[in-house]
Amino acid sequence: MSLTILPASPIVTIKSGKAVTTSRAVAAYFLKDHNHVLRDIDVLIASAPACASNFGLTWEHVPMPRGGVRQARLFEMDRDGFTLLAMGFTGAEALKFKLAYIAEFNRMEAALNDARQQNTPAAAVDLNNPHVLRGLLLDYTAQVAERDAKIAEDAPKVRVYDDLVEARNTLTLRSAAKHLHMKENKFIAWLMANHWVFRTRTGKLQGYANREHAGHLKHLLNHYEGPAGPKMGQQVHITMQGIAALSRRIPPGLRQ
Repeated sequence: MSLTILPASPIVTIKSGKAVTTSRAVAAYFLKDHNHVLRDIDVLIASAPACASNFGLTWEHVPMPRGGVRQARLFEMDRDGFTLLAMGFTGAEALKFKLAYIAEFNRMEAALNDARQQNTPAAAVDLNNPHVLRGLLLDYTAQVAERDAKIAEDAPKVRVYDDLVEARNTLTLRSAAKHLHMKENKFIAWLMANHWVFRTRTGKLQGYANREHAGHLKHLLNHYEGPAGPKMGQQVHITMQGIAALSRRIPPGLRQ
């Protein structure tokens, strides 16, 4: 008999007068590796610096197996930050999880707004009182839906424009392999063996965050032909700085 592991409830808290969640809470709820969520946020901020204000970098203490603690990165994010991050989450359950998280943001923000209107502390509002929250939730949900639709409509346009500009100074993996006089499959195998890229559970190639921070690669949107027609998806590109580094590191014997 197989067991189905259900995710924990969405965690949204009030901090400095705003409803926020954390990268670790998002990872736990969407059943993702926290490091992968951190990587997605890094890519998002690097690709669209204007959204950095929606994410706050902080640190948490993580217990070590043999005692002691280590400092680990953690992002706090507001509702807009979560919306931008969750755009990249796909899968059969992803939509249901997103709606549940948005509903929790709605609940906390409605309670916070109600507390402000009554000039009372947020903690004094009964979050489980349907008479207090029903009207606020309905009104706020409509506003949120309108704002989400606008974000969803504009974000791809902004991202595609930025990526087209950046793509002029980068090479796809296939083009990079040709530039380095290597077969594409051998080039990708070398990148994976030397921790430049890895394959996700869906088989998609993804670059390591440290390589992106070093300026060796970028994740850019590309148009390509899929089985059902033209599609747009994120692909790994090698920068000119990355090409220079690879030229020094790849043994001549691997090249054609």
